[in-house]
Amino acid sequence: MNTYNKQFEKLNCYTDIIDILSPIPNEEKEISESLSIIKKLKKIVLKNKFKYDVWDLCAGNALTSTIATFTLPIHKTYAVDTYTRKREWEKINNFEYLTKDIFTITNQLFKNESIIIAIHPCKNLAKQICNIYNDSYRVRHLILMPCCIGQFRRKNKNLINNNYYEWCIYLNERVDGYLTIDKKCLSPKNVIITASKDKYVKFDKPIIP
Repeated sequence: MNTYNKQFEKLNCYTDIIDILSPIPNEEKEISESLSIIKKLKKIVLKNKFKYDVWDLCAGNALTSTIATFTLPIHKTYAVDTYTRKREWEKINNFEYLTKDIFTITNQLFKNESIIIAIHPCKNLAKQICNIYNDSYRVRHLILMPCCIGQFRRKNKNLINNNYYEWCIYLNERVDGYLTIDKKCLSPKNVIITASKDKYVKFDKPIIP
């Protein structure tokens, strides 16, 4: 069993989360992706407990935001997706699932200092998440794991022979962030972009492929 999945099963809230979110397609893979993001998120919120709202954009079944709400000192958590998932969301305290197109999001949506997290938004969705981070002054931090490659101009084709890495580098440059690779994550799309407008935040040492 993957390391992240072992960690997940040891959580006191493990059974509660599974009961609320089941069925979870590709459960082992999705758990590893979620805990990969949670590890980054934890470093921010533990320094400022209950300060931040967390926005899980393109949330899908909201596994990441649900784990975050159960395990971390967050003010409130929002999961956002264009499709409505019918789950017993009322069982999660300080949590709200919003059916919303992220291309309609403006700074007025964010009432408190916020952190955006996103796992595997495809193509232009990832680019739009970067735009929201840049344009919204209340959004202080971004943790993004990109997926499918969108349209961009390749700058490093003679240096890096990997389109996915080049896509991640392109997105990272848009938010002035850091790139890391989580090899414990079961997805081959395992690059994480972390960005912060608060310069005191220190992430892991950048790893650029």
